[in-house]
Amino acid sequence: MKRLVLLGIAVMLVCAAAGTAAPPSVKAIAAARRHAAAESAQKLLREFVRPAHTRLANGRDFHRLATGGLAGEVADAHQFWITHAAGSAVVAFEKAHVPPGFSGSRAESRSGTFTQLVFVWPRRGAASRELTVSVVQRSTRTIIQVDADVMWVYPRSPRERVPSGVAEIDISAPRFSRTVTETAKVRQIVRWFNALPIYPPGVGAYCPLIAFSRIRFTFRDASGGRVASASVPRVKAGICDAITFAIHGKQQTSLVDQAHRHGFVDRVQKLLGAHLLSAS
Repeated sequence: MKRLVLLGIAVMLVCAAAGTAAPPSVKAIAAARRHAAAESAQKLLREFVRPAHTRLANGRDFHRLATGGLAGEVADAHQFWITHAAGSAVVAFEKAHVPPGFSGSRAESRSGTFTQLVFVWPRRGAASRELTVSVVQRSTRTIIQVDADVMWVYPRSPRERVPSGVAEIDISAPRFSRTVTETAKVRQIVRWFNALPIYPPGVGAYCPLIAFSRIRFTFRDASGGRVASASVPRVKAGICDAITFAIHGKQQTSLVDQAHRHGFVDRVQKLLGAHLLSAS
């Protein structure tokens, strides 16, 4: 009986310890997502359909060409292949043998003896994935560079979300103003906003000097006090026009729209039945 009591106490202590275990950190989650994307890229690379009489080459013997149109955190895996077939024949073969699960080439770039094909993974809701085939014609051989790119989303800290207790949202633009107080709509807007990914760390881009009209969101508590605020572009927020965000006046990491969904402003517009985009 005494042993059973001691065993029960031990189990309770283990359960208590497990229940108080700290959740994984943002860095730990990011590392896990990066690892999963890298594994997915390696798997994707094996989907490349290569022409006959093509041999794998040592990548150290070649200068790697820039590829990829995914803006964000991307895991890349690549290989080089060599064949004596003409570059035009290789390009024709790749167009006729789209890798399983991919759509036809989204883009094709040509410059003299160089051709680049980009195949995209069209499944809705899946992470952004691309398979890029670059074909370079040389005098006696053709070099094929294959890149598998898998985009992953850097985690957003729970501390960088609109706090609970929001009772109303003020939305204003140059020619639009509305205060949303319906509980269901307020919660939906906050839910959408808190699900937005952060601006990818370490990512830079050359952006055109274009000033888009912006829409101001002010999140208030039941007493009317400002809890958080955001400045959102009227177009889909991306690397060149991110969403700025503050909690109690303190600036947070900028946000971007999700790649495979409608923009935040577009969803809010449909929810409210208001023409925010044209009004701004």
